[in-house]
Amino acid sequence: MRTTVPMDLRHPTLGRVDVDYQVWLQPDSPDHRLEACTPRDAASRDALRLLASR
Repeated sequence: MRTTVPMDLRHPTLGRVDVDYQVWLQPDSPDHRLEACTPRDAASRDALRLLASR
């Protein structure tokens, strides 16, 4: 089962970062889940790359 919702995050130095927040649940193993945020636009992608490089 997968759930995706848009999120608008605010970073103290980078400002607004728009992402899709996704959660994959494993019904047979409720203690396990995968969570991921993916950028929704080029500016958010660049901001996430900048954070990853720090």
